Amino acid sequence: MFEGSEALFRGLYCAFFASCLNAEMVPEDISNHGQVDLTIKLEGFVYVIEIKLRRGTVAPDADGAAVAGPNPALAQIQARGYSAKYRD
Repeated sequence: MFEGSEALFRGLYCAFFASCLNAEMVPEDISNHGQVDLTIKLEGFVYVIEIKLRRGTVAPDADGAAVAGPNPALAQIQARGYSAKYRD
């Protein structure tokens, strides 16, 4: 598996969406409960993206606490309410 940092993958996502789509991107989007890696606004939709590199079976969250489960990125998005500020 390719070893890299979350910043590298965030940059790749930004480059892809900037080159292919008319999207507004907000890297390190700040909320009241932390910051999500990348938010993409595209054609009336908002995509909240949290990037986790899988180095084992458990990935740490931003505070270093273990986030278990099959999708730790989604668990962090839900636990911290990153998408709340975009809901009407």
